[in-house]
Amino acid sequence: MSNSSPLRTIPLSYRVVLLAEDDPVLRRSLSDFLADEGFLVREASDVATLRRYLADGDPTALVLDLQLSDGDVDDVLRDLAARDDRPNVVLISATSRAARIAREHRVQFVAKPLELEHLVQALLVPTDERTTDIELP
Repeated sequence: MSNSSPLRTIPLSYRVVLLAEDDPVLRRSLSDFLADEGFLVREASDVATLRRYLADGDPTALVLDLQLSDGDVDDVLRDLAARDDRPNVVLISATSRAARIAREHRVQFVAKPLELEHLVQALLVPTDERTTDIELP
């Protein structure tokens, strides 16, 4: 995306993304890309760190790899679904069960290998416009 992205007009406090990815190269690449797009990014490599960051504050959005080094994020998604103020969640994965899990938890899904523009589009979908059927190519 260019520097004229509509995201740049959104206050920083509304663009905090928690990125959970266990592949360090992909995590760094995604973090750099999202930061270039104007997001403030916190990184987690495992479920334990993800849970600690969620306890520390409320991100605007989460980008979650389904399978992290210490387990999958299914329980985290279940916990988030119970919240009244659930942030926008984008599940990323190359596994065949990820689309089903995304629909089950009413979160968005972007398949790996990632199309970065699709990831940004998914992050910008307002909370009240999310559906169980969202799955970007």
